[in-house]
Amino acid sequence: MSGIQAMGRRVDAALVALLHVTMAAMLAFALLQVVTRYVFDSPFAWTEELSRLLLIVYALIGSATACREDKHPRMDDMLGGLPGSFRAAAEIAASAVTFLCLVVLGVHAMRVGARTVSTASVFDLPMSWLYDLLAASCLLIGGYLVGILAGKRGLVHAALCLALGVAVYCFMAYGPEVKLEGAWGSVVLVVALLVFLAIGVAVAFSLVGASIVGLWLDPLANFDILPQRMLGGIDSFLLIAIPFFMLAGELMNRGGVTQRIIGIAHALVAHLRGGIGQVNVVSNFFMAGMSGSSSADCAALGKILIPEMRKGGYDAPFAAATTAASSILANLIPPSINLLIYGSLASVSVGALFLAGVIPGAVLVISLMSVVYFYARRNKVPTTGGFSMRAVGSALRDGLWALGLPLIIVVGIRSGVFTATEAAAVAVAYAGFVAAIVYRSLPPRELPVMSRNTAEDTAAILLIIAASTPFAWMLTVQQVPQSLAAAMGPLIEYPFLLLLAINLLLLLVGLPLEPAPAMIILVPILLPIIKMAGIDPVHFGVLMVFNLFIGALTPPIGNLTFIAAMVAKVKPTAVFKALNQYYAALLVALALISFVPALSLWLPKLLRG
Repeated sequence: MSGIQAMGRRVDAALVALLHVTMAAMLAFALLQVVTRYVFDSPFAWTEELSRLLLIVYALIGSATACREDKHPRMDDMLGGLPGSFRAAAEIAASAVTFLCLVVLGVHAMRVGARTVSTASVFDLPMSWLYDLLAASCLLIGGYLVGILAGKRGLVHAALCLALGVAVYCFMAYGPEVKLEGAWGSVVLVVALLVFLAIGVAVAFSLVGASIVGLWLDPLANFDILPQRMLGGIDSFLLIAIPFFMLAGELMNRGGVTQRIIGIAHALVAHLRGGIGQVNVVSNFFMAGMSGSSSADCAALGKILIPEMRKGGYDAPFAAATTAASSILANLIPPSINLLIYGSLASVSVGALFLAGVIPGAVLVISLMSVVYFYARRNKVPTTGGFSMRAVGSALRDGLWALGLPLIIVVGIRSGVFTATEAAAVAVAYAGFVAAIVYRSLPPRELPVMSRNTAEDTAAILLIIAASTPFAWMLTVQQVPQSLAAAMGPLIEYPFLLLLAINLLLLLVGLPLEPAPAMIILVPILLPIIKMAGIDPVHFGVLMVFNLFIGALTPPIGNLTFIAAMVAKVKPTAVFKALNQYYAALLVALALISFVPALSLWLPKLLRG
């Protein structure tokens, strides 16, 4: 066994090294593209295509290491209330579904690869190797999964789950044909997704599993479509911005930026009623422009500000609730990872989306600060000193470099100096310079850890995007968007009622689903409808992202709530109860963002003109 473990460690080390090299190469190519544009008047032709190929490598290898660290998001909270025997059966079924997905993907990736004769236009690279890499990634994930299950439940349990997955594939591939047409196929597709999510299958594999069921039942489709659509789903230069922005956020968070941002917020608002609670909200507003990730901001700021809020007179659940609610700002203030994903799905300008989120972000800040104000007044929470322009000036001088990051991103994209991906690469270079050279607070030994964390977190997102592509294709083939458009047809002439109906739908969808997969599923369905109603896609993107992130605070999932509760060392139920004071403010902000389009569109239109 020790020999197998040693080999596993060597494989893991090799994969991690490959991730580091791939990230470095993508960064170098993106920065080279900027330099060559302004030095030689045009970028090299090969950099973009090679970067897209490297992103696929990065996603597939990162997906394997993310599986080893159990970083693929899932909805296993729903199993907790089941009796032990049902829970054990659900866990076996979930593992079997994951193995089924890996077998189908691996086998049919090799089949498609064997028939693929096309090449990349640059360097004449055969494209078949991507399918071979996908099959190898499935094998790696399967090996990691067997190891995890064997460690938890024993080798017999792992073998049983694998055998079940293989048996189901054999039945589907070689058993009697079972075909469904029309609406029933769509119903089974959606029900399969919900069942897989409910029993604890990771979100990405729930989407793949549902697509497998849909392809099996469709008389005109086969499993070869699955690897083709998945690789096509992440073959995008824009998506390279995701790992870049996440790495920039890691560099800023670990490079001493967080304390300086909190210092600026403290100088500006600590004198207001609520003191350190107001600092929490405003710090999240500033930090949102650093990481683009609510989870990162919730964890990073929570570790500092939740203890400070408790010292300042707040109870722990309310301090955690304030941190969780304020961390939503990371998805409105640029650079927002989820606005970037929406822009990719809807083919909308990322620069316009980034600008569109700024004023709605300010609306949310005012709403959250109002809740803190009334809580502090009701509970007689003291302020923490008076206002001083000297203190503000000192804090701004200390944190000026940190505040430059979102400015570079927005101005660079909007002025046409950079594409979104190039801006993200410049953000990494800037963040590294500020953390290592200006603040001198980034030890070199931290870089490999940050690079691996970025790769695994990014891969989890990219695998969901890849997995959702065949699922969305199945919905389109079965004419689900057309059916929904027909059902909402009477509302298209009444945009107010249509937005109200869509908001209710998104609020319900956001309860069980993470925002990224929810967008990936719903954007292709809802986008044609809102366009027919004359609703601006940029405005709708801000509305959709904010709406879905309200679900990140609500039961049964509420991942931001769980992060804040873990940092505060309190029960999640206590934080959910404290969040009751914020839900009304969030819904008021949502109503303003939804029904006052100028809040989202004024700034993009102003700077466009």
